Amino acid sequence: DSSNNSKSNPEPFESIAVLPFTNMSSDPEQEFFSDGISEEIINMLAQAPGLKVAGRTSSFTFKGKNQDLRTIGEQLNVNHILEGSVRKSGNKIRITAQLIKVSDGYHLWSEKYDRQLEDIFDIQDEISLAILNAIKIKLFGAAKDAVLKKYTDSPEAYQLYLQGRFYTSKYTADSFNKAIDYFKAAIKTEPDYALAYAGLSISYGCLWYFNFLPPDKCLPQALQATQQCLQLDNGIAESHLQMATFKCYYEWDFEEASIEFKKAIELSPNIAEVHESYAAFLALTGNYTEAIKHASIAFNLDPLSLLTNFSVGNIYSWARDIEKELEYGRRLIDLEPNFFGGHLLVGLGLMFLKRYDVAVPELEKAVSQNYGSFTLSFLGINYGLMGEKIKAREVLEKMEILRNTQWVGNFDIGAVYMAIGEFDNAFQYFEKA
Repeated sequence: DSSNNSKSNPEPFESIAVLPFTNMSSDPEQEFFSDGISEEIINMLAQAPGLKVAGRTSSFTFKGKNQDLRTIGEQLNVNHILEGSVRKSGNKIRITAQLIKVSDGYHLWSEKYDRQLEDIFDIQDEISLAILNAIKIKLFGAAKDAVLKKYTDSPEAYQLYLQGRFYTSKYTADSFNKAIDYFKAAIKTEPDYALAYAGLSISYGCLWYFNFLPPDKCLPQALQATQQCLQLDNGIAESHLQMATFKCYYEWDFEEASIEFKKAIELSPNIAEVHESYAAFLALTGNYTEAIKHASIAFNLDPLSLLTNFSVGNIYSWARDIEKELEYGRRLIDLEPNFFGGHLLVGLGLMFLKRYDVAVPELEKAVSQNYGSFTLSFLGINYGLMGEKIKAREVLEKMEILRNTQWVGNFDIGAVYMAIGEFDNAFQYFEKA
């Protein structure tokens, strides 16, 4: 597989991780601003051809940890690191940045900027161009336009947008709702702000995808925001990714979904989520070889992201490479023992190997860490397959009680009925789903 990978996706010679800039402001609330600057520079550099940029999630794993740069470089498999700091006071900002070569710790470039808030866009441009110049990547024409692309001239709208982005990365129902408020405020300030619509779309989409809200309370809003974004700017990869997700999982229009996924990859080949989502789509439609190829690309771009590892593990599970699935599950437990995904992957892998008894504690751990119909369903299926019908029914009762407080998937309930052999009940729920 790795040999195919190198042919179709040659590893660029130069690679970089942008560590989250330290917030030096007296106000800890300004964290969104320093995080946002780092993220924007990641996004700008990701547009440069011939440069591998470590994903945001992996880079942000090292936030506040003060780890040795060589160790960080090894873990993220990059040969350059950018670090810096941001101090914001009223309308004044001070930004420092330094580019370090991982192999010898040598400073290739460093700069300090004392400016006004409205200069923030120019500073980001200057930092990105200086980095590319220092690592000898030349930009021409369309590539230079992509790196320096502007979505707003309003520092006010931009700050609201950064606050929205700050909350989308926290992955809770509450944080997605907060993000939505900030994106709406950004749009109120700048009605044609395509990126803010992209943020809205992602937030509503996640509320739907993670069962945080009933579909009718978030799907129409997500679709509308995606369409609005694409209408304003057809060149934003995230919006094509969102549209692909709706086409695949909501409308089941796989042909259109495939077109949208490919468009997203063409626009931003450096974004792990795009490859990860496309890999899941390919696996679900039976193309396991291509799915594993894109899953590997996603993992290489964002090796410390919990969601990327979880998604890649799932793809191996669908391809029935259970050893690989278990490997990713165990890796996840090492990365973050409190994240349900690792225990779920290990539990599922053991279930596929018919080691039902050993799967139970793993699946129970996943349920306790993320209590919802998604995790309960797998526990119920496992009990059903091991002949523990009473325990499987207890899980079904828990899912029924859960309906009073949160959205419960009809498919999740149907799958448990299927595992205990009650096919009429199973089909009723599958029809509803």
